[in-house]
Amino acid sequence: MRGEEKVKTRGGYTRLGAANSSLTPVRSAKTWDNSTGGELPMRMYDDELEVYIGTVDAVTKNAWYRVKASLSTTEIIRFATWWNDAEALDVLLFIQGDDNVYEWSGA
Repeated sequence: MRGEEKVKTRGGYTRLGAANSSLTPVRSAKTWDNSTGGELPMRMYDDELEVYIGTVDAVTKNAWYRVKASLSTTEIIRFATWWNDAEALDVLLFIQGDDNVYEWSGA
């Protein structure tokens, strides 16, 4: 048997950032691949939408930050990206089953 044919273990999953102490599970998640080449992992739990910030301008954050609170605790968020010509940047649009369309630029 050759070495590359042997059974190997894989790394598996690791937690990203600190543990969520909330008793509610993550109900929706997305990694936003924005137009500047960045990847922004996002998660929705309870009524919170959060983004994980790693390193920004050589400053290490490695933490989850709130984008929006007071969202529905029962609806699943749906995401879409959109290019804003007026501001020359892409934005993340999201809906949650009501009449609103929410927008976030990543800033």
